Order: sequence, then structure tokens, then C-alpha cells
Amino acid sequence: VRRLLDNGSRVHIIEKNKGGPYPDVPDGIRSEGLTYDTIRTGPVQKTKFIRRYIDDVIYAFKCVKYYRKQKDADVVFLQSCNTAFFHVKLLRFIVGAPVVFNVQDVFPVNAAISGIIKPESVVYRLLSVLQRRAYKACERVITISGDMRNTLISEGVPAGKVDVIHNWSHSDDLTDIPPERNEFVKDNDISLDGYKVVYAGNIGLLQNVGVIIEAAFLLKDAGD
Repeated sequence: VRRLLDNGSRVHIIEKNKGGPYPDVPDGIRSEGLTYDTIRTGPVQKTKFIRRYIDDVIYAFKCVKYYRKQKDADVVFLQSCNTAFFHVKLLRFIVGAPVVFNVQDVFPVNAAISGIIKPESVVYRLLSVLQRRAYKACERVITISGDMRNTLISEGVPAGKVDVIHNWSHSDDLTDIPPERNEFVKDNDISLDGYKVVYAGNIGLLQNVGVIIEAAFLLKDAGD
């Protein structure tokens, strides 16, 4: 968003806020070119898979009145979501601009791998059809790794439609901060003994924690 604003683009954000201590928009990206609408929603228990999905569908339709105000948009960037079908169809019908869909989790494949739904179930087949139609209606699909790109292609997305853009970082240079000078370690009173793993990302029902643990062991062995 900051790069778009720096290049003179106008950016409008439509977002969901479930409450919490953080501002609707970070102070670092506030500028004359940025506007936003915030839709307040209540928290939904993460273990209630169907309830969460229905809640997200309702949110998609709550966005309609805000989509109607953006009919002059040149392009729409849709952040990763499990109800992309509804957003994409509404956006194409109301706004009419090309949609770029950023896929951070390949749904419902991740739900099946995590054991939340069975791949042979009617629910899985229905969700797969909806998600594939969302991919078809998008102009481009962005994902964050080659493996996820291959998974999307196996889900029926044309290879030429999927681009890999790795998640950003503050710096491409590695900075080695000794534990004795690490503010996070000190603030949380973390012992300096043993092997430690830092994972930056979501942890929940749809993330395969086992893969993270396996990667941690492989990295430990590589370090040894």
C-alpha cells in the first residue's frame, strides 16, 4: 500500500475489524491518497468451521455498499479469504474492475490436510467448486511460494495466470542479534539455553503445525 501511495496511486481499503488494540489503518501508511472503510464484526470461535464460513459470507455481502462507492477503481486487490467466490462475483458485477487475488492459504485443500473436513465429503466438493470459480473469474492469482503455485495449478488454475510473489521483509540482509541483546528475549524472560524456533505467521486449525515442527528439526540438524 505504501509503495502504491508513493507512486501517486489512490488506494481505498475495505477491511474487517473484530476488535482489538490496533488502529484500523497503521499510522505509517496514512496519507492524502488513502481512504478506507471499516466493517465492525464480532469474534467467531475458531473451532466453529461452518459458523465462521457463514460469518465470512455475511461479511462479503456487508461489503456491497462499500463496493458501490468504488466504481471508478482501475484494479481490485483481494486479500486471501475462504469466501473469495462471493467477493469476486460481487466485485466483478458491481465494480467491474479486474480482480487480483492474493492466495496465502489454498482453501479448502488446507482444511482437508488439517483434518477439518474430509476430501470425499459433499462440503469439500462444494467449497472446491466455489473456490475454483473464484480463480476463474480473477484476472490474476498471486501466491507466496512455488509449492503453493503448483497446488493452485493442480486445482485447475492455468499456469500462466499464477504469479509467485514472496512475502515482503524489512530487509534482505540477515541481522544476527545475540540473545543477550535481543529485546524480545529479555522482555519475555526467555531462557538462553536450548534450541529456539521463531515462526512468523498465523497458527490455527488451517495451518499444518506438524510441517513447522519438522522444518524446525531439519534446520537444527543443518545448524549442527
